[in-house]
Amino acid sequence: MSWLAIQGQGGNLMREEKREDIMQRLRCIEGHTRGVVRMLETEADCVAVMRQIKAIQGALAKVTQLILHEKLTTHLSDPFLRKDPELQEKLLLEFADLLTISRTS
Repeated sequence: MSWLAIQGQGGNLMREEKREDIMQRLRCIEGHTRGVVRMLETEADCVAVMRQIKAIQGALAKVTQLILHEKLTTHLSDPFLRKDPELQEKLLLEFADLLTISRTS
């Protein structure tokens, strides 16, 4: 993991296996969402539609949690971060923003 990656200039720091897991979850959510659209097109029961929407929201919350966890664990373990107080402050502010986003979803 490089300092440039932490600065956002060297690409995403997410580990490949985590990225694949998250992408698979999003594909499932996408399919689930298409299913809800079909339910609405066929005038399915509103309660059933709302239950499916709630399930999608739960799945999205889990994806948000996984992304936040991955970001925290990859950045906090980087030795470059420990040597640069300015970068530490920048990342802590970014983490605070991420926490705010994850709690409002």
